[in-house]
Amino acid sequence: MVTVKGPVEPVSPAAVVETSPATGTSSEPAQAPRAPMAGTRQGISAEKEPNNGPAEANPAALGKAFTTSIQQQGDSDWFKLQVPGQGYVRVMAKDVPGSIKPQVRYCTYDEWKDEVKIIREWKYLPDACAVQKGEYYVQLIDDYGNGSSPENFTLRIDFIDEMDPVEPNDSPRTAKEFALGSTRQAAIFPVGDTDWFKVAVAEQGYVQVVAKGAKDGVKPQVRYCTFNEWKDEVTVHRDWRYLPDGFAVTKGEYYLQMIDDYGDRASTELFDVKLDFLAEFDKGEPNNSPKEATTVASGTVFSPAIYPVGDTDWYRIAVPGQGYVCASARNVPEAIKVQVQYGIYDEQKEEMKTVREWKYLPDACAVSKGVLYVEVIDDYGNGACVEAFPMKLEFVPEFDTAEPNNSFSDAKTLGAGGTARMAIYPVGDVDCYMFTATGPGKVEVSAANPEGVVLQVALFRSAEEQLSEWRNLPAEVEVPAGGAYCLVFIDDYQDAASDQLVELHVSGDILAPAVAPEQPAQPESASKSPQARAKTPADVPDFDLKLEAVLAAEGNQEGAASATETPQVAEPGPKPEAPAPEAPEIEYVPCPRCGGDGKIREPQTCPNCSGKGWVEKKCLKCGGDGWIKDQFNWQKKEKCPNCNGTGKVKSKCARCGGDGTIKDLLQEKPCPRCGGTGKIRK
Repeated sequence: MVTVKGPVEPVSPAAVVETSPATGTSSEPAQAPRAPMAGTRQGISAEKEPNNGPAEANPAALGKAFTTSIQQQGDSDWFKLQVPGQGYVRVMAKDVPGSIKPQVRYCTYDEWKDEVKIIREWKYLPDACAVQKGEYYVQLIDDYGNGSSPENFTLRIDFIDEMDPVEPNDSPRTAKEFALGSTRQAAIFPVGDTDWFKVAVAEQGYVQVVAKGAKDGVKPQVRYCTFNEWKDEVTVHRDWRYLPDGFAVTKGEYYLQMIDDYGDRASTELFDVKLDFLAEFDKGEPNNSPKEATTVASGTVFSPAIYPVGDTDWYRIAVPGQGYVCASARNVPEAIKVQVQYGIYDEQKEEMKTVREWKYLPDACAVSKGVLYVEVIDDYGNGACVEAFPMKLEFVPEFDTAEPNNSFSDAKTLGAGGTARMAIYPVGDVDCYMFTATGPGKVEVSAANPEGVVLQVALFRSAEEQLSEWRNLPAEVEVPAGGAYCLVFIDDYQDAASDQLVELHVSGDILAPAVAPEQPAQPESASKSPQARAKTPADVPDFDLKLEAVLAAEGNQEGAASATETPQVAEPGPKPEAPAPEAPEIEYVPCPRCGGDGKIREPQTCPNCSGKGWVEKKCLKCGGDGWIKDQFNWQKKEKCPNCNGTGKVKSKCARCGGDGTIKDLLQEKPCPRCGGTGKIRK
């Protein structure tokens, strides 16, 4: 929420007192009098100098054109007019010389106090000002006071009767009552106009604002506030939104402020505004922050709703031990695409630590004992619906005994014979297993693919040093030298997962046993042999000190092989070798991923957003400045809430629609499952 302290009225139509002398002639160069021009009973037909201050203002007839000019730099011309009633004074010009850009401001003038009160500050023509019955003054200048022209141009000042039945309502103090379930007409006029409405709410639910019929480029926006009359203070609860829009409310009094989106358009055409009330349909509300998170039990179905646009719902679930929290939903309305994010919340510090970033449902997050917070949103925050949908969070105990092994520091040692049981779960899971090689060579890696998952493996020496490309299982991995290594397993595109455990097998002549028997002490001569030298800590890769035990076993094995030589004992003769068994013939079948073609065709990465799905654009709310003027004090600036002061906003990529790929343009790649061969082992 944003609290704005008084004054709560905008500068227009509230008056600002100008403290300088009203004549304004003391600081301006004197001008030679121009030839007098004949006037009319209603007003002038041409400007009469001097008119550099309100006391010398020329009378102007409403609706009648007259000629004027800005003949020298710094020239200031004043005109006086009589307004017959509530409405608008509009100033227009034509045939303006290119060397000047006229601006006007609107004032009243107290002759007795010689005091000017500004009603509306400088604006480019054409422009209008809201007025009541009485006498007003219009001051005309070149915008920066540095332009001039001897040529005349035509000026006309019109009066427009009030067309907006709710005016004046330019501040919360003048806000008009707006009953729920009713429709009324409004107008955004003149440029920069702001309309306030007061709404009484009897119960928890949502206020929904809908508009139709806006003309001349006006795009209404609304924000929702409360107003403390005693402190003269406005508190913003939901910032500017395009209509239609809704706002979550409880019993009480609320204020709606309506403007044109960028405050640069206006129209004398009335448009319809409808105000509805929707009773609360999300039983979890209010739960828009971690502090308000709704507690849910594992496996219990609850019914969230993403409403209004930008709504975020928080839930928390108690986790009894290591495992996974699975999030799923059904019958989700087409207007939204649900995403979830998981975190741990520190109530004392009011800080949220993200555990797993945004993912589409269904999804799961690896957890340990504690309390997990789950945030639910529409994926781009631009969709909403008034329908609730069934959703549940469910705790699943850990079924992969090797977990956690998602990093090099947590890598697990392969079991005896180079075997392990593993699962790629949840989506994006990475499993790391370490082994020791006695020398250069190859190791064969195999495992059955769980349903929906295509297992891939790559060889690493450390987190920074990848030694092989990702290969589909079964795979043969080249090991460059003896030492400690890590095999990393993933789903091929990291977009699939399965809770099915599979047997992992790693074999090869260079694979050292995971646990080696204790070896007898070796003579000093043997220990000095290069082949018998045990590994030192300097040989241990820096990605995991847990490898020391494996390396020590490797050193013992090498030491045993290089023991002191013993005298050779003659044998009767070589034993006849048994015939080697014939290797079974490997059968291949067409690759199911590419259909035997060896190639796949995928949507092309969007060149407009580089696959991100969004692009960065200049914030239109603040014009890229990062700051906007306070609605109630134009001398103040506040950080733009639309871009958080950065001047830029993320927008869904129009080229790919936020998907990150262009489905109409396919690019051909070698099939990652068969390596481009079109065949895999049966």
